[in-house]
Amino acid sequence: IILSSPADWKHWFLTVQTKAKSEDIWDYCNPSKPTTDPTTQLNKPGWPAVPAAANATDTWTPAAQLSWKQDQEDARIKLASYSSKQEALNKLRVHIVETVATRYIPLISQSESAHDMLIALKNQVAPSDHVRRYELQTLWQRQRAFPQDSSIEQWLQDWNVLYVECKELQLPEATETRAQHDFLLSIQSKNPEFSTYWQNKIYNRTTRAKAAPTLQELVDLFRDQRRRALAIEGTVTSHSAFATTLNGVELNPPATPAATPAATPATTQASTASRLNSYKQLPKCICGDRHYYSDCPYICANKRPDGWESDPAIEAKLHNNVQN
Repeated sequence: IILSSPADWKHWFLTVQTKAKSEDIWDYCNPSKPTTDPTTQLNKPGWPAVPAAANATDTWTPAAQLSWKQDQEDARIKLASYSSKQEALNKLRVHIVETVATRYIPLISQSESAHDMLIALKNQVAPSDHVRRYELQTLWQRQRAFPQDSSIEQWLQDWNVLYVECKELQLPEATETRAQHDFLLSIQSKNPEFSTYWQNKIYNRTTRAKAAPTLQELVDLFRDQRRRALAIEGTVTSHSAFATTLNGVELNPPATPAATPAATPATTQASTASRLNSYKQLPKCICGDRHYYSDCPYICANKRPDGWESDPAIEAKLHNNVQN
């Protein structure tokens, strides 16, 4: 990974941090510590002085000699550890220089340690949380547009990556079940059965204070269903197309004939209200959900999407009604 723009910072920094921690030198180069912090200095341990007891025969006892030898052995271990860490710090400095874009070299040319280098790069290259929030919100709106078939696999992977980053910065896109609804709305035109079923499922579970399926679970279910459908059709999925929407230099939206317009708080609220009104207008089925009998997964097996789970209590109720 080359640090060539602020978009590369997170992954590049993680690589450097991982290398430093694996060598037990992160305390000496952590850029969150100021240069005045004494814990960032790797000091060479000294050699123990000859004890005063060695100057007299009566005091230079076997026990004193043994203690002196132990002090020397401890000093050798500390010196070996110091040399190992010093070598690791030197290698880390080389790694930083080799993985930084040419235009950033002047920022670190006068730095004498890996710690100084990382501080300089963090101050000048790392994006602020404010800027990153704006970038992530822009990317989220673009993510809501269903892509062409050639990039669907990468698009599905980007949902989870983007969600994790939004959650780290506590963005509203990653709160409650908004991410799940945005994902399901983005696939509504391609797979209305899957989307409608899981939107109703989420509504039912949340109104009953039950845990809704996670975004990761929905994405995995949709991916598996799509792959099975393609396998039946004999279509080979493409894994070679990589979108540049996350942590890349460019922030291009995925190509699509008709991109989903960016949502605003007003349109999101209106869309949610519209879905709830449509749901409430449907007839109440014997299973307790709102839909027509022809759409009930308990009655029609072909209406059961991937991940569907039967409720024994509902099955028993349905059986009793049929008997009567």
